Amino acid sequence: SNLTSKGIYLREMRNPVIIDNVDFQNLYYGYDKISTPYNEDSITNSRFVNCFTGIHLLGNNTYTSISNCSFVNSSIESSCYGVTLMASSPTISNCSFIGLHRGIFTESSFHSFGPLEGIFDSNFYNCNAGIESRNSNHKIGENYFNRNDVGILNHMGSNLNLSYHANNVFMNKISNIEFNY
Repeated sequence: SNLTSKGIYLREMRNPVIIDNVDFQNLYYGYDKISTPYNEDSITNSRFVNCFTGIHLLGNNTYTSISNCSFVNSSIESSCYGVTLMASSPTISNCSFIGLHRGIFTESSFHSFGPLEGIFDSNFYNCNAGIESRNSNHKIGENYFNRNDVGILNHMGSNLNLSYHANNVFMNKISNIEFNY
């Protein structure tokens, strides 16, 4: 595709979706879903290469899991997003975000800060911003933010749980954490 079509496009599906070991390349959205809030969707071991947005979720609560996935932009233009979350709070773990405009972009997404909820064990490398958060609450632990312009870009209305025991590693070009209005 030439970034104009969607790989998997779902609307108000009541059954859980399980995606494992799928390659999504050169798509506008790799996976795009508006969901009922309590579906236990699982996206694992998949690659999203040169997609404008790898995964776009709207209205998913904390029951969705994204793990062991890679989101890579190998084109010259860095306007790609790995995961965009609108009122969605999946658990994201063991993922790689490489060369993207935003690794993860969140808006109005809230975790309850349970022990297994949040963004964990992931690598954000050479992105304009690893994570951008608008009016969202996230628990972020044991992630690596390497060579991004900004590690985490936090806007007004957002709270990030970056406690002492979170063990995140920040080695970015301009700033590790930025606060904007």
